[in-house]
Amino acid sequence: MALERHGVLRRLPGARGIVMAHRSENSSSIRSVPIIGRVAAGQPLLAVEDHEDTLQVPDDLFRAPTDVLLRVQGDSMIDAGILDRDLIAVALRSVAENGDIIVARLDDEITVKRFKHTRRRIELVAENQAYSPIVITSGREFSIEGVVLGVMRRF
Repeated sequence: MALERHGVLRRLPGARGIVMAHRSENSSSIRSVPIIGRVAAGQPLLAVEDHEDTLQVPDDLFRAPTDVLLRVQGDSMIDAGILDRDLIAVALRSVAENGDIIVARLDDEITVKRFKHTRRRIELVAENQAYSPIVITSGREFSIEGVVLGVMRRF
């Protein structure tokens, strides 16, 4: 590749990505991030952790370092640019800001939705008008598993 020969770009080891060759000394490192299974973008899926593979991801690719990657199954988040079979980069944390796109656990299932919290209730909102919001009721087990940082897509 001509840009690599001229020292402008550098290939990432073990991945199909590239980075600028002249990165500052303060730039972050590249880490192996596991792809640990599927997350529903539609009706919630049974939460099963299945280590598929790993990808090399620069820490500064998203607004925070990526802890895990999840493969999306479904179309409920298409208006947010998250499509079926995309990989979503997730920072594992148990809190989120109102409006964040999160990975949520509902009983024994996980889903990806926009987090909407008011004083009276919590809703998980799809970014596709074909889906109704999921209202978290008092009898349902709910937790935030992580916040979505971005999307990785193979063309």
